[in-house]
Amino acid sequence: MVTAVKAVSFCGVNVLIQALHFAMIDKADEFQLVNFVLQFKGFHFLTALIGAARLGLAALAVFVHSAGHTMSSADMAALAPGQAAD
Repeated sequence: MVTAVKAVSFCGVNVLIQALHFAMIDKADEFQLVNFVLQFKGFHFLTALIGAARLGLAALAVFVHSAGHTMSSADMAALAPGQAAD
């Protein structure tokens, strides 16, 4: 349940849950501290990865539909960076 609530990135809910979790752990126990840090870093890696994927897909959708029609793969290849100009 807590993991599902942490996945909500709306209005900083996940940051509040992480702060609450940090406040509740025993700071004298090294295992709990290391476990918290590893979960915290892993969770933020995954959320950053999902955000980057969403941004990339949105940019791709804008690129493909910018001309008002769907571009063929040959047209996309011609516009790709590093292609020689004709």
